[in-house]
Amino acid sequence: MNHDREVPPLLIDTDAFSSALRAGDLDACLELLRGCDSRASNTAVLNRRLAEALFHRGWRDEALECGRRTFALAAGDPETAYFCAWLFSNCDCHQDAAVAYQRLLVGSPDGLKAIVI
Repeated sequence: MNHDREVPPLLIDTDAFSSALRAGDLDACLELLRGCDSRASNTAVLNRRLAEALFHRGWRDEALECGRRTFALAAGDPETAYFCAWLFSNCDCHQDAAVAYQRLLVGSPDGLKAIVI
């Protein structure tokens, strides 16, 4: 066995994730996301869904973990920036929220005006 060879990235099982999320098994969802390849196309969306569920359950640190992964993975997505700004603000991470709002403003200045006004 060659231990030096590169291990292929793990893809997340979206059916298992969705089932666990529906069942409220947030620990299982966290394990799935922590163990998958973060570059997979759906990882940002799944982290966002879990961040929201965790936040509403009062799991602030875990919600922030997922929110930060989401923010890093979906840099150009205005919906992600808006969600992360909301999450970071509500978790008293105002510096992170400011960065998210700045990203939102750069990507969609008219959209941010509609939110603020």
